[in-house]
Amino acid sequence: MNPGGRKFPPRLMVPEDIQDIPAPSASSLHPNREESRPCLESVVIPTSKAEIVQIAREVLRIEAEGIRHLDAHLDESFATAVQWICEASGRVIVTGIGKSGIVGRKIV
Repeated sequence: MNPGGRKFPPRLMVPEDIQDIPAPSASSLHPNREESRPCLESVVIPTSKAEIVQIAREVLRIEAEGIRHLDAHLDESFATAVQWICEASGRVIVTGIGKSGIVGRKIV
């Protein structure tokens, strides 16, 4: 019997399973984005306000497109994870390093 009567997945993934899962390519998450990104040496720093606004709009367009493509990755496992969190009777531990750590702190 599971503690608290909660249902757990039949088999949790362990690190050796995770390394066998291929990481999604940038083109699968962002179909219109090129695979390679420019190195810092080739980046031109904008000098005018119009260039800065133009770049900001392009960044927002790319990020919005990425978010629109996330719906294809939502399935029952997402709903199950949400239910587990909502039904948790104890504490839910959120961890992360870097940006995911910042997001984790905002969730708490």
